[in-house]
Amino acid sequence: MKSDFILEFFEVARRFRDSVAIEERGLHEVTYSQLENAARIVAHNLRAENKEDFVAIRMSRSAEYVATLLGVWAAGKVAVIMDPDWPDQRTNYVLDSASPGKILRQGDTACPSEQYQPDAFLSQVEVEPTSTSGRK
Repeated sequence: MKSDFILEFFEVARRFRDSVAIEERGLHEVTYSQLENAARIVAHNLRAENKEDFVAIRMSRSAEYVATLLGVWAAGKVAVIMDPDWPDQRTNYVLDSASPGKILRQGDTACPSEQYQPDAFLSQVEVEPTSTSGRK
């Protein structure tokens, strides 16, 4: 079941499709339509691949982060927010405590186009295994 917030977001996105939803550090603008499309793709992929309730997001604050967070919520999952700059000890503690089914993280390169494109964004999101073996 989707939360009222997500349903309201999708309604706003439909009404203001071409309006700017996010202006990211003056680099590019993201419309509600682009944000909605990216969130729906993330949600679809999570529903298809992940049966766990908890999904970790380890990204810098960005348009991609917002789209991923909305997608996690739209999939009916619980977002476990992790700062990529946290020390390993903190990261491992959160992973051990929450036991997320997936970790979504931003790739090493930024979205290459000036105009935000969901497909370019999705190629940037990498999934890490959540096994505790081999963690620092």
